[in-house]
Amino acid sequence: MTIVRMRGALALTLGAVALLGVACKPVVPPPPATQTLTITASQPSDGGTTDGGPDWTWGQGAVVGAGLNCHTPPNLHWLDESETTCTVEIPTGQSVTLVTRPDDVTSYADWRGDCVGDAAVACTVKMDGPHTVGALFGLNGLALTVKCMPADPPCYGTATATVVDWSGNPLRTVTFGEMSFGGGGHYIIRLAPGTGVTITIAGIDPAYSRQVWDGACATVPVGSPCALVTPARGTVYAGYGAAIE
Repeated sequence: MTIVRMRGALALTLGAVALLGVACKPVVPPPPATQTLTITASQPSDGGTTDGGPDWTWGQGAVVGAGLNCHTPPNLHWLDESETTCTVEIPTGQSVTLVTRPDDVTSYADWRGDCVGDAAVACTVKMDGPHTVGALFGLNGLALTVKCMPADPPCYGTATATVVDWSGNPLRTVTFGEMSFGGGGHYIIRLAPGTGVTITIAGIDPAYSRQVWDGACATVPVGSPCALVTPARGTVYAGYGAAIE
């Protein structure tokens, strides 16, 4: 009987230890019912002046999905980086598909945050936790820069750039004001991807300076027009320099 009682006590002791072990396991709280999705639609800074119009330049558009239409701010000043932020609560575990909608053919977008790559492709996010998704809207076009190269003595004068399509139809004539001591001007023309243009420059006083190509036109001989095709994504930067002989 003593042996049986010891066995019974041992069994009770082991059972208590087993129960104690179960009781000591950490309690995992259930996941929250919803997760926060933060969406930003932004534009870069330093856009320049566009088509002689209002002082905003970069791409415009919206990130759409999860019941939101998160649009970039209107009338971006070219010295500012600006964005719109939108938030929404999504049930935990649910997947959300987001798309970008640029406003016109000259705007495009790149994903940021938890979505990556070309924002022409939709992005799906599984809400297994808080997520932040952004889209940066850029501009297809032609960025013209006319500047006086640092020199001693410095160059002076004005410059006019004429942009025509490959059929010779004028698209835009841009006049840059007085330049000196390394100064200059920056101008952006919105162009649809694949637009072929030819650029010529005139109006630089040969007594003080000569025209040299720069940027995307850097390989063009001095005095020759520069022919370019606007790429499918991104701005073509065609620079012009007025440099002392």
